[in-house]
Amino acid sequence: MCQKIPRLGGLAFYPAILIAYWVMRGLLSLFDSHLVGLPVEEMLFFFAGITIVYYIGIADDVIGLSYKSKFIYQFLAVILLVLPLNYISDWQGIFGVYHIPAWIGIPFTVVLIVALINSFNLIDGVDGLCAGLSMISLALLSGLCIHTGSIYLALLGICALGVLAVFFFYNVFGRRMKIFMGDSGSLLLGYLIAFMALEVVVNMQQHTTPDYVTLVSILGIVFVPLADMSRVFIQRLLHRVSPFKPDKRHIHHKLLQLGLSHVQCTLLLMLIQVIFAIANFWMAPRVNITLALIINFIAIALLIVFLNWRIARRELRWL
Repeated sequence: MCQKIPRLGGLAFYPAILIAYWVMRGLLSLFDSHLVGLPVEEMLFFFAGITIVYYIGIADDVIGLSYKSKFIYQFLAVILLVLPLNYISDWQGIFGVYHIPAWIGIPFTVVLIVALINSFNLIDGVDGLCAGLSMISLALLSGLCIHTGSIYLALLGICALGVLAVFFFYNVFGRRMKIFMGDSGSLLLGYLIAFMALEVVVNMQQHTTPDYVTLVSILGIVFVPLADMSRVFIQRLLHRVSPFKPDKRHIHHKLLQLGLSHVQCTLLLMLIQVIFAIANFWMAPRVNITLALIINFIAIALLIVFLNWRIARRELRWL
């Protein structure tokens, strides 16, 4: 008899991460009261926003919501992140653009973060993939925060990383205790990662990060889900179908078509994400930032072409 796998594993993420964070923050403050934390208003806006995203995810898992309803609440939650005027104000010379005014930077930041949140939601198509990619992003962003002295922000990422490690084990290797995270988990993770990435960008714009931290190297930390979602949306538009209509065009679907198991697919895409991240950190001080961005998109395009070629050959063998 086929056992139905629970899809509300992400329900525990919110309380588990917040409880772990505040307990660890309290313990750290006992040993060093001079550790620098984020301004109170930024943390309040963040917790308000992540609460909205969390409950939207639960509602979508339980009763189902239209994409329009989800987008309205996601935009509301993301606007809370930029209310303290935290936004991308410097493109660092990408396509010759440097400083941009607030009336461009704020909408651009909001749209980019909403896209990032949904990219983690859409990549959650095989066991452990969203959790695995999130673990990589959280580990790298936490490391950057430690390096720049944002200890409390790093602590938030480390607490989330610890919660995810347990979930990843049961989601990927579990048999009798298998569970999926659902939208309540994937949307929350996307929001948390976007928040940490935005804070690193703000620190970078204040010149408090090393030279290997650029917009493109930060993009490299989340490149696999974000590039995959962008590619799929463009393909759907080119085929004159709704970009929000589910299909089997995602990169993990292509790997499954090649005969890889869920575990193999997850581990391979995690490896690819690590390679993109390392490559972008290496290129940052050595390669023109526009060229580095173009190299990223050429690399992912070549990967998709290669996978399509292998799928076509596999299908021909079965004829």
